[in-house]
Amino acid sequence: MWGQNFRPSFQELYQLKRFGKPICAFTGTATIRTQSVIVEKLALVEPTIIQMSCNRPNLVYEVLPKKDQSGKGDVVELIKRRFPSRCGIIYCSTTRETLELAYELKTAGISAVYFHGQLDQFEQQSNSQTWFTEKADIICATNAFGMGIDKHNVHFVIHFTMPKSLEEYYQEAGRAGRDGNTAFCILLYRFEDRSKLLRLVFTSEAPDEVRNNQKIALDTVVSYCLSKNCRREIILKYFNDNSEIRCNNTCDNCNNQDIISPRNLSEQAKMLCRCKEEMLTKHAKLSVKQIALTFKGSKSKRDVETKGFHEIASYGVGRGAFKKDANVITFIHHLITENVLQEHLRSISDPCTTPYITLGNNAKLVRDGMKEIIIKI
Repeated sequence: MWGQNFRPSFQELYQLKRFGKPICAFTGTATIRTQSVIVEKLALVEPTIIQMSCNRPNLVYEVLPKKDQSGKGDVVELIKRRFPSRCGIIYCSTTRETLELAYELKTAGISAVYFHGQLDQFEQQSNSQTWFTEKADIICATNAFGMGIDKHNVHFVIHFTMPKSLEEYYQEAGRAGRDGNTAFCILLYRFEDRSKLLRLVFTSEAPDEVRNNQKIALDTVVSYCLSKNCRREIILKYFNDNSEIRCNNTCDNCNNQDIISPRNLSEQAKMLCRCKEEMLTKHAKLSVKQIALTFKGSKSKRDVETKGFHEIASYGVGRGAFKKDANVITFIHHLITENVLQEHLRSISDPCTTPYITLGNNAKLVRDGMKEIIIKI
């Protein structure tokens, strides 16, 4: 079961019960919540649940920042440097991205094809066979490419855009390394991609509860990207996998020689919330960058002084807590995923496209000392 949006007909599977036959349900990944949904939708009564470990020791997990605006140059450079002539999958979020990225790769001399659900059956079969028979090294695809894929020598899986959930990420990344050899699962990350995916969530016609769960799932992926903890451990804990965790430096964080200790930044979170509220006396809608620079005490004319933010009492209160402006921005991103701050998308008619920030539902818990903010940064 992948979810009601991917397979709406799954909602009717409970009708199989009327045949009075034993029912077995199989899925690649399932959190405790997903397991309960499957049991409910299939109308199972006290089923036996067998769960194998999600741990794939030969997979190496990495998150890399997108450096150029489109991210396509990052992919070309990455493949030329690390994966020349190696078999791989690049997952994209839109049909347009699959086409444009495949073109970019071919222009750079890298053999690639593309695949998405809107291709006709002939093109889907032709392009996938080109990749399966190794006439092309790389296939750029949406999540329409995946069910039943079992190519043994996939050396890497790159996610060009953040997936919508860790379930989706783990299933797609897991198509690498089926031969048991070391393979790489790389997620290209930019926080701004969250806004694009969030817009898709909130413009859908799904019920509010479903959309809220989709937002929570997306923020779990963002937290995974921001985290400095062992990525293998994050994934296994997410799926309630209690098997022994031995990363052996097979994720970028564990392989990093710099030791980053957790910091209790609860007081800084309180100060930042106070700073944001004071900034509202000067301007109604505040961006992440404006809050970060004001909190840090920047003298930026464009983002601080012309708005009068340097005149508020909390101007520069975070100067001693963070060395770089980028660290404050990352801190704010953490607070957004913790729902201490909330990011709002602007309407299509708004001339400004940058999301604006308000206090989230957990801001009061932080201010009252009921919630701590402990992160590595």
